[in-house]
Formats: sequence, structure tokens, C-alpha cells
Amino acid sequence: MKKSTLLFLLITFSLQIYAQENHFPQLKKVVVDADMDVYVKYDASKSTLIQKKRSALPVNNPFRSNDEYDADDILVLETCLEADCFEKYLVFYTPGMSADPAFYIFNKSNPDSAIIGIGALHLYITSNGFFYIDGHTNNTFNTRQKFRIQKDEVKEVRQPFYYVGLKSKTKIPLTLYSDENMTKEVAKLSAGSSIEVLLADPAEYFRYLVKTSFGLVGWVEFEMVYLDDQIEGLFFKGD
Repeated sequence: MKKSTLLFLLITFSLQIYAQENHFPQLKKVVVDADMDVYVKYDASKSTLIQKKRSALPVNNPFRSNDEYDADDILVLETCLEADCFEKYLVFYTPGMSADPAFYIFNKSNPDSAIIGIGALHLYITSNGFFYIDGHTNNTFNTRQKFRIQKDEVKEVRQPFYYVGLKSKTKIPLTLYSDENMTKEVAKLSAGSSIEVLLADPAEYFRYLVKTSFGLVGWVEFEMVYLDDQIEGLFFKGD
């Protein structure tokens, strides 16, 4: 990647004030799990809000019982995922086995198999063939992703990087590198150094682009999932 392109990305990401933005203001919001700040935003003109547990659905409803899914999972709504609204989809929420919130999306005509199950705290359904997720669950940081659906096939819209935007400190000494092969050293940091984790490499889950307090930028890569022992605020992958 050209340096000018990477610099543009860094500047763009740095200008984002994520927590203060009202994402997709045209969509209606329903809180699914207040304790864990889980919600869904959806197109009210193409959706029907349900908010019932599987166990509370009518006995003859094929989505009421399924050995693969928990009876306490909540059927949040029925909606369209594509602009033509040819197919209807059901969105279920589950708190997970160990506080790992996730959403399952089913084609209404197929109760046996979800078209996707994905961990997230927030789901945004735009009804134009795309939907989005964010919120830390079963990952090392708050990962924002975009997905496209066509004929019940879901694919992630690939990003060159995932934005992290975490101002933090090192817990152990770290070395930053200018290349993704981790051979050309940029800086050595001692434990307790102030840093900002800017980006994550989607192709290498534990590789991050880090900025020092001085303003130097370099890659750091971990082999273990216990990132909270190395950089404050990067979670264990799962909790």
C-alpha cells in the first residue's frame, strides 16, 4: 500500500468521534438487552417488531423449538434485507453461553438453518442489501463490519483495515516495525508507554498499527490471544 494512501486512511479514522455519532439516524431503534446495551436499528417501513422468546411463540410456529438454539433466544423482528423485499427474514438475539451476545438471521421460509450467526452488540439493518454490526463481543476490540446479502448468501464487505482507535498503554515492552513482516524496527517501547492503537489487519487477527506518544507509527503483532496482558483495553478473544 502506498504511504500516501495509508496516511489518508489514518487521518480519516483519527477525525472520527465514534461514540458521539448517531449512526443511521433514519432507522428506528429497539433495545433488546438493556443490561448489555444490545440494540437493533431497522427500517420501520419494511419491518414488524415482535420481541418474543422462542418459547413464547405459537406452538405451530416452526421457529418455536429447535434443538440447536436456546428457547430463551428472542425473536426481535421480521424484516427485509434487500430493496425488493422479495424475501422476509427473522432476526433472533441470543445472550450466548458466557455473555457473548449474538444475532442469528433466518430466511422466514427456512427455520432449520440461519443464513448467518454473528457476535455483536449492535445490528443495523438498512433494507438495501447491506447490514452492519459493531460492539465488542467475542473479539479483541470493537470491530465494525459491513455485510452484503444476495439470495441468502452473506459476504462481508472487505475493508483494508479495521479501525480500532484505542488510546492506551503498553503492559509489556513492545517493538514497532515499519513492515508487516516485522523485520524493520521503528521504535522500542517500555512497559507503561502511552500509545494509540489505530488499526487492525483483517488478514492477521493479532496484528495492529500503533502510534507512539511522540507520533511514530509501526506494526506490532501478537501470537497469543491474551492481549489484555500486553496492551490495556485489548480484550481476551472471547471475554
